[in-house]
Amino acid sequence: MPVSKPVLDLHEAYRDDIADLVTRRPIPSRALDHIGAFLFLNHHGPQVYPPNNRGLPFGPHPHRGFETVTFMLEGPLAHKDSAGHESIITKGGVQWMTAGSGLTHAEISPDDFKRTGGPLEILQLWVNLPARLKMTAPAYTGVQKDQIPAIIADEGRVTLNLIAGEWQGQKGPISSLTGMFMTTLELQPGGRILFEGLGDRDVFCYVVRGDVAINGTDVRKWHLVEFGGGDQVGDLGWLRHVGRVIERLATGCFQRLADLFDFGCIAKAIDHDIGAFRRECLGNAKANAAGGAGDDNCSFHLNFPSRRMPMDDGCFVAPAKSKVSLK
Repeated sequence: MPVSKPVLDLHEAYRDDIADLVTRRPIPSRALDHIGAFLFLNHHGPQVYPPNNRGLPFGPHPHRGFETVTFMLEGPLAHKDSAGHESIITKGGVQWMTAGSGLTHAEISPDDFKRTGGPLEILQLWVNLPARLKMTAPAYTGVQKDQIPAIIADEGRVTLNLIAGEWQGQKGPISSLTGMFMTTLELQPGGRILFEGLGDRDVFCYVVRGDVAINGTDVRKWHLVEFGGGDQVGDLGWLRHVGRVIERLATGCFQRLADLFDFGCIAKAIDHDIGAFRRECLGNAKANAAGGAGDDNCSFHLNFPSRRMPMDDGCFVAPAKSKVSLK
């Protein structure tokens, strides 16, 4: 008989603004450094940029050995990397980048957004790659909202936006190297959805807007859910508070336990590359200072936990107004 995954703990995202960019981060934190292969989540915004703004501060910086998945909840994002990939993704779209053996990329605001301003809200999730895939060739896929299947369920009260994996005979536009399942959910009042067969998977679930009930536990916005063992996640739905409906958006991922990751090896493997990345970035900064085409927004996002940890290969992300059950 299927057993629901119990909610072990709720982790509130802490505020950690980057310049004028509103930023919250539920993981890593003092209480929780990762959930399986899920290493890091930044929640930028929501906020409104004024006209003639400087845009996002993420100029050229390196990544290696994992994947980044970026969800555009509001506003546009321009991506350009050293492997030749380039795109602008707008509201409702997703950017999926496999850093693999290593690349430098920039995530910045398009020129028209900097001129006119507007609303902006972004989620970026980092997912570890197993040891066998850490040196895979870098890759990038950008998909707009209209390329993502919107599957209607529960008599119209649930919309499942399928990004990766399969659901009810349909496939998401992105093929994950590790078989990850990823979706966003939009749930109207009373809407419910059940995810089953999760006994061998980790689940990553973050509530972006409003309140949601998950496996009998009320979860407020800006909280990450930590689950225990079980087969199902369900009864996901909106909660009513004093006669008004609280809007909600949740994000999460399913992953199957497999391969061990040795982060110490990654750190050693890239030691000789960090200098090259730093020289390139500083070179851009100097060119910019001299009036050239460089970019002085240089940052180094390197995360090397010393422990070995299991990988899980599936993922779901959800926006909603109802109840969710996971078993």
